[in-house]
Amino acid sequence: MADNFKFSIIVSNLSGYKDSIDSIISQELDFRQNVQLIILKDNNNITLDIDEYITKYPNNILVLENKDNLNSRNFALRHASGEFINFMKAGDTFDKSCLKTVSDLFNNNTEINLVSIALFDPIYKNIIYKTPLSDERLIDINTVNNKEFNYYFHLPIYASFIRGPDYYFEDKSIDENGISVTSKILIDDNKFGFIKDIFCYHKTESEFSENINYSNVMGKLKLLYDLIQYADDNLNKNPEFLQHIIAKELEYIVKIEDLDQISTDLNKLNEFWNLMDTVLKNVSKKAIKSNNFLDNFVISFLLFIKNKSFAIDCSQHKVFFKTENYSMLNLHNQKLYFDVIEIKKGILNLSGYLKSICYSDNITVEALLKDKNDDVKYYKGKFVEYPTTNRKTVNFLSNPWIFSYNFDFKIPLNEKKIGKISFRTLYHENSEYVIWNNKISPRKYSNLSKFSHYLVKDDMLVLLKDNSIYSMSLNAKSKYKFDLRAIFQILKERPQYYRGGIFYRTLMMLLYPFWKNRKIWMFMDRPDFADDNGEHLFKYALNQKDDVDKYYVLDKNASDFKRLSKSFKNVIAFGSFKHKLLFLFSQKIITSQPAVSLYNPFFSKNITMFAGFYPNVYFLQHGVTKDNVSSWLHKFNRNLSLISTTSDLEKKSFLDVGYNYDEDIIQTLGFTRYDNLNGENTKKQIVIMPTWRNYIKNEDDLKNSEYFKRWNSLINNNEFIEYAGKKGYEIIFKPHPNLYKFIDLFDKNDHVIIDYVKKYQEIFNESALLITDYSSIFFDFAYIKKPLIFYQYANDYHFDSENGYFNYESMGFGEVIKNEEDIVNKIKYYLDNDCVMEDLYRKRVDDFFKYTDRNNCMRTYEWIYKN
Repeated sequence: MADNFKFSIIVSNLSGYKDSIDSIISQELDFRQNVQLIILKDNNNITLDIDEYITKYPNNILVLENKDNLNSRNFALRHASGEFINFMKAGDTFDKSCLKTVSDLFNNNTEINLVSIALFDPIYKNIIYKTPLSDERLIDINTVNNKEFNYYFHLPIYASFIRGPDYYFEDKSIDENGISVTSKILIDDNKFGFIKDIFCYHKTESEFSENINYSNVMGKLKLLYDLIQYADDNLNKNPEFLQHIIAKELEYIVKIEDLDQISTDLNKLNEFWNLMDTVLKNVSKKAIKSNNFLDNFVISFLLFIKNKSFAIDCSQHKVFFKTENYSMLNLHNQKLYFDVIEIKKGILNLSGYLKSICYSDNITVEALLKDKNDDVKYYKGKFVEYPTTNRKTVNFLSNPWIFSYNFDFKIPLNEKKIGKISFRTLYHENSEYVIWNNKISPRKYSNLSKFSHYLVKDDMLVLLKDNSIYSMSLNAKSKYKFDLRAIFQILKERPQYYRGGIFYRTLMMLLYPFWKNRKIWMFMDRPDFADDNGEHLFKYALNQKDDVDKYYVLDKNASDFKRLSKSFKNVIAFGSFKHKLLFLFSQKIITSQPAVSLYNPFFSKNITMFAGFYPNVYFLQHGVTKDNVSSWLHKFNRNLSLISTTSDLEKKSFLDVGYNYDEDIIQTLGFTRYDNLNGENTKKQIVIMPTWRNYIKNEDDLKNSEYFKRWNSLINNNEFIEYAGKKGYEIIFKPHPNLYKFIDLFDKNDHVIIDYVKKYQEIFNESALLITDYSSIFFDFAYIKKPLIFYQYANDYHFDSENGYFNYESMGFGEVIKNEEDIVNKIKYYLDNDCVMEDLYRKRVDDFFKYTDRNNCMRTYEWIYKN
């Protein structure tokens, strides 16, 4: 291999490494001439599959195996021959002009040894480390002005390039960001390069939280202390930029929730706190308080443990949380954020939260409804909990620190009176209290926004204005005035996709007099798949003679689109002009998939421009809920108008703490697709249907997972295949939709059919035996009393099955089996007995389902029509 490359890019064989390789090969700078790519095999659990790259670029790619478990970065540096070095995180990618731009900056400024680029998070679509206002690319630390100072100095090594290989890194377990090198370069040189318009698209989470132990935590603190000593030895001072870096690095430590994760030994914990104190003594309050890379809660906690004091100052109708004379957080400045703003049956429903660093018991949020006669009614917010979400109480180093006061209001509206609703917060302790008015802010899906500040429902109009919510009867003049104001606001600010916002809002305004009384319902399943509860209810609905305009929405490229379009005229393409227009006038979305991205055509087109026009969402469910799914199906994130269940046990589970839906939202109506289930056409057919695993993000994750190995082994098990053939049974492997794109990774054989075409109902009606793991499709199969087997080799499912109401062992409709040998034996048992469900499991089926009368569509449609 040549030794005169411009760059050595070092990447580990972790998840997503192929994306990183492709990003480097496709750079504008010629790869063959300029880049040495070092693939570091320091994870033995992931198979390296790069033969095609090596064949094409044999002189550029070097594979290193870290057999001796050495410090991987230093090990790789021994083999690096490039002039400029980067340690790329597997899964990250660079802009195509990155290497050329970095090379030019180095070449034009021979005195610098470090160049960094901006970080961008492609998932949340935001710049992680915001860039300064200046376009200057050569940064002299001594001349950086105060306005820009804060933005520069936390320079992670994966978004940085260093000149030459002569450096020593601390181990990644304590120095993931590589500050052991980048900080010393800044101390030695006082200069570096920064390119604010070239991005590293950074996808991976911090690895430090996965490696928490006493050794790593103390190692990180010792590294920070050593950097302070290095600066003192070389500069005779502890420079401000280094203090900013240290404060940011301490964030990884303070976010450890439980001290027991570090150690349960009191002596070791004393050593930890002593070293933490020593480091913090060398970080100024200013470097913490003004640090743009830290959120307010981390800043407040660092100040708290630095000063070892906490006080609450209540004066002048304000609440200050202080440490010494520094105000850590001002409770009276915290906004009330609203997740839900809606009108239902003359009631204004509001849900939201207030974040603080004090216990929620000390807080009350009130709404004040004032009419035009200045008569005031007070409403106390109901406190609700979301313990499985990011609204739970968050501990820092065993100290409860971030509290969410979640509240609900139900405020009756009078359509004949104008009402003004303002909000105030009460902080109370020891019979004393402080009251103040809060600023309010709607969140993304709340139904109001700065671009769309009103909503209309049931002849009522609700308006966000002057930090209050106004309610009034609807009249055309007011509505048009607010429409024009929203359009002008969009035109003034010109957010992303603003042209579309103006176009559709203008069109809606023009059509409103003609369409305002239309009852438009949209039925959906997944945008790319039909054949679920949405489709089955849609077919039933079309036969009901009423005043509702009914549409089914599906991606025009979906395999089911042609089938449904041939049979029904009201099938429209997801994201089409017609879909968007009808969505803005629709009353109800009736779907088996409640994620906003799967039913709202404006989701990726700046959804806040269309707030106020969100229809009610009726969730038919995709499968029976047996686990605790409150982490994602809670009210503040979904705000559903119906959750349809099959069993009273299932209904009861949705009333547990963490969901917070009103009881009348949860209805036991039965699944609409069950009306078409029957066992009349059963064939000698075995179907294998494992569910998905959310931890699988790409091909590498799948190939190296036990999930893949277990199921790939089962569908290629010779004993299973031969016995099924002997008994005349066909074997079908029906992958989860998320698995389709990876299906070529599975080993194929002539005896197992991998099915992409058959509808689920067809599969259930025809198959004699089901093998699954945690997939809720087993309820469909059990509904018609066919036998099934649970293959649960490990507890690797992403939902909380342990805390759900459904126990597989005591309530399941089939045997739970842990290993492949026992699975094959159980299959043989069923084939020998004509695939008849045992009496034990038949009784469990009867006990679970409330309805088996095939009137689920009727019950569901009638309930939705009335509600």
